[in-house]
Amino acid sequence: PSVAFVILIAWWAIIIGEQHGRRGITASAVLLLLAVVLWGRATVVYLSEWHDPRSVWYKAVQKSPDPDVYHMLGAQYLNLAQRLGVKPRGDRLPETEARRLAATVWEANPQLPALLAEWTKGQHGGQVEEVFQRHLWTLAWGAFESSLHSKGTRAIPALYYRRGTLLLDRGDLQGARKEFLESLDENKRSTVTTAREDALCYNALGDVASKEEDYREALRWYRMAEDKQRLASETWITGIDKSRERMEGIVALLPGSAAPGKPDNPEACYLLAVRYLDAAEKLGATPPGTPLPQGKAERLANDVWSSDARLQPLLSEWKAGQHGGPVEKAFQENLRTLAWDLLERGLRTKGDHPMASLYFRRGMVLGVRGNLDGARKEFLAALDEASRETDINAQHEVIVVSHDALGVLAWTASDYREALRWFRMAEEEQAQFGGRWVSDITAKRKRMEALIASKPGS
Repeated sequence: PSVAFVILIAWWAIIIGEQHGRRGITASAVLLLLAVVLWGRATVVYLSEWHDPRSVWYKAVQKSPDPDVYHMLGAQYLNLAQRLGVKPRGDRLPETEARRLAATVWEANPQLPALLAEWTKGQHGGQVEEVFQRHLWTLAWGAFESSLHSKGTRAIPALYYRRGTLLLDRGDLQGARKEFLESLDENKRSTVTTAREDALCYNALGDVASKEEDYREALRWYRMAEDKQRLASETWITGIDKSRERMEGIVALLPGSAAPGKPDNPEACYLLAVRYLDAAEKLGATPPGTPLPQGKAERLANDVWSSDARLQPLLSEWKAGQHGGPVEKAFQENLRTLAWDLLERGLRTKGDHPMASLYFRRGMVLGVRGNLDGARKEFLAALDEASRETDINAQHEVIVVSHDALGVLAWTASDYREALRWFRMAEEEQAQFGGRWVSDITAKRKRMEALIASKPGS
């Protein structure tokens, strides 16, 4: 059409020139120049839309009510949000792109300077970046809602899948499950039903169940996703076999469902141990932080004490709103014992595979038991193991939390100068790595400085 329009203008100019002579040629030239200016301006605007950091879909929604346009805009916002934070999905958004995006999306937001300052310091996943990431999620959800409301009876399974992914990123597991199931139903209605959409949803539902610590349900979904992908001879989900194997390993470790003769999966040992330790911390009359939700507590008790006579008394206590009783205390201690056994088994079977977090957790268990020397040994081993860790984010986290833990051990032993040394290291490293793994590290460092100042010669 553009070429045809140019030819039309040239033909029109020739006709005018032939009919009106020199005056016609002059008028044609003026009009032609005006057309070129207007055409050039429109082209510049058009090209700028393609270079908008929010993608070309941002301007497209202002020109078309098509649900796919809103869907694609939401998908772009979601993709951008996923490439931010402490643990981005895929490659982190390059800083130049992130700055352009922030300057556009938050052009009039007073938090923009603080966000740019975080990035200048190399800090990722900071408080302001989290706010910015949530804002992108909000924009994505708004676009998805517009797509949903305008699509009518048209089947768009990918829309529901992306809505579920967004809710999963936000931590809304129930909402995410609902959207993934809707996507499966939508795919059945679609005239172009694809195995890919089913496989992606099965895998996502496995992720939801895994986060809910319903490992048997997670394994069921992972197996379905793997089967669907294998039958299609495709690789839409890289690592689905690893997810399935890890979940099989966890299920095999659950009391009463071990697989005799099959070697322990060290990662499964670690993950289940962490589940037990975290749950033990969230039980009791006055747990630090948020108590363990009753649904999770009951599922855990049924997994661990399925054949224990104390299961029903424990469940009865919880239903009556009673916490901190002797049965629950016994359950807590049993969880810690099981966790230590799993950490031991993981250590025996991990081989040369670096698992710095495993040593760190062992140190935490020994520290709670009062075995300070044993805990110190494990934290130092975690630091040594971290030097071989291939995941840079995991490496940084273990370094910071281990130095912090060594500081706590020294503090417990009243060696304040040693504690201060470790706390300073952890604080400096956390700032250098751009993380927020130990939220109270500055307060600890100041506390040590105050204690040392109040006790000269200590």
